[in-house]
Amino acid sequence: MDLLDERSLARLAKWSEEIEPTLVKAAEVIGLGQKLFLQENVQQLMAYVPSRDGQRSMASFIAQLPAEPMKAEAARPAAWIL
Repeated sequence: MDLLDERSLARLAKWSEEIEPTLVKAAEVIGLGQKLFLQENVQQLMAYVPSRDGQRSMASFIAQLPAEPMKAEAARPAAWIL
């Protein structure tokens, strides 16, 4: 059986302490993205797409975005994250 040296063990312990706050922050960022990346919001960027091909691509992308924010229950991160 391999044993970790003290330095490796300390590094692993520090990393494990950072996991939960990192996952919580990731869940917050995902929630903000779900509010931001809605059809109505991204549609405003169409004015800055100069070509017809670009506008068609952008319209196709926008059509795949949700029209309304997700309900709070659906947007909540998995229980193991928190």
